[in-house]
Amino acid sequence: MTKHYTTAELQELAWGDTRIADLDLNAGDILELTEQAVAGLEEQIERLNALNILQAKETCEYFWTVARREQERNNQFPKMGSRVRVLKNTLTIIWYYSPFSLKLGQAGKKLWVSKHISKPAGKTRYSNASLSRCHSWEKENIEEAENDYEIMRRRQLLITEARSRIKKLKELTTALVPS
Repeated sequence: MTKHYTTAELQELAWGDTRIADLDLNAGDILELTEQAVAGLEEQIERLNALNILQAKETCEYFWTVARREQERNNQFPKMGSRVRVLKNTLTIIWYYSPFSLKLGQAGKKLWVSKHISKPAGKTRYSNASLSRCHSWEKENIEEAENDYEIMRRRQLLITEARSRIKKLKELTTALVPS
């Protein structure tokens, strides 16, 4: 096992005038330290992903708390809804339109009807027009939630990009053979 070095110690060794041959490090030790650092980065990215998901869930719960309060105050069901899901370890935040009308399904069962609203491809925000089919009392709550969701979607894109780059970094690190 390689000795534990702080970042400051490694920087001092890297930027100093000391020759590698004079240090208590060899190529295998440096590679092991590199692999540990990459694994640490990977762990931190997954931590950020989990925190981003939790924050999105909290925003969605708050959205629904406000929606239910306003529903009681206005004696109307909300027309817009929001869902936060995790698919393949990635955050997905959607809006749907639900006029809360009943429809008869198979065997005469009553079903609630809702329709997923598509977000423009490559965008991190739903258009205002797509979120406008709601009661006037819903608009502020939807806008506040969507403002937060946009930030979370943008962070998710950066997390996905960081995962990809760390994967490439791991591949390159594994390809190094200690001399």
